[in-house]
Amino acid sequence: METKQDKSNVNETSLLYSFTLLKKLLVHVKVAPGAFTYLYVILGIIALIQLPAPFLFKSVIDNVLPNNNTNIIIIISLVFIEILKNTFAVINTFLLAKISQRLAADLRKKVFSHYLELPFQHFLETPTGKMVNRLVSDTDATTKFIQNMLWVVPLPIVMVLIGSSVIMIWNWKVGLYILLTIPLTIFMTKRLSKKLKKVRVELRNAQENLQGKTNELIDNIRAIRAFHREPEFDAELALSIDNVKAIGIKHFLNSSLLRSTNKIIEVGSSYLFIIFGAYLTITKEITLGEFFAFKYFQEMITPNLNQLFNYTAELPNHMVSIERVFEVLDMPA
Repeated sequence: METKQDKSNVNETSLLYSFTLLKKLLVHVKVAPGAFTYLYVILGIIALIQLPAPFLFKSVIDNVLPNNNTNIIIIISLVFIEILKNTFAVINTFLLAKISQRLAADLRKKVFSHYLELPFQHFLETPTGKMVNRLVSDTDATTKFIQNMLWVVPLPIVMVLIGSSVIMIWNWKVGLYILLTIPLTIFMTKRLSKKLKKVRVELRNAQENLQGKTNELIDNIRAIRAFHREPEFDAELALSIDNVKAIGIKHFLNSSLLRSTNKIIEVGSSYLFIIFGAYLTITKEITLGEFFAFKYFQEMITPNLNQLFNYTAELPNHMVSIERVFEVLDMPA
């Protein structure tokens, strides 16, 4: 059975709405002053230290190799950039885990404290499995939601903006060609994400119902055996399990379809770019070094876009859980 909140937000899967959920979440939990400062300073460093790499590639291919230059400073610089980028990424991963886990723990405490303040009637009318799900499974899912909203979303956006700006200034034809796949990806992701969220709501409700049946069986096992009701409960559990299985398969298929669609668009655009870049190189509109530099930018932009859209594919899963947590917190005590 869907809640009012499930019904009102079942079609909402936009990134804008996820930022609204994050803002509401941060109202309920404590955030240490300056906690995000280090996180986003390092994010900016990771984005900026990658910028020299395409230009260094161009210099290697156009100047170093044709002239048999034995100076390996440029090559060493490329390796150093990669090491530096990954070092900062590890540091940022640690900070992100620390912040997100702390926020998730505070949220779980908040939900538990709110449960203790709810009227006794709520505990009589609400299945135990439903309450346990909100406190454990749904609050656990918020950890992934927080990590994605603090890092998985901002990093691709920053990388795409920086990469697109540089390449448009350098060669607007190539830049425009790289960005042509964005409208198609947005359309397919938005269309499939709405359907995915509906299925996710069904799946979460089915899982909650199964857990409720299981808790009822365990809590009342003595009475069930005393009145020989084992076959009745066995049939009910089997029905719930089959329902979860059927909806789970549908959810998996929809999720796989969305990811595969984004991957096809990413790979297809990469192949087309190679052909387009090769044509520009043959016609001498760009040098071979510029082609590799543009390819580097394309690898900076397209995979990050794909990462962003893949998160959008998972967004319905996280939205359902975070909405269910807010459903508890919004109950009048």
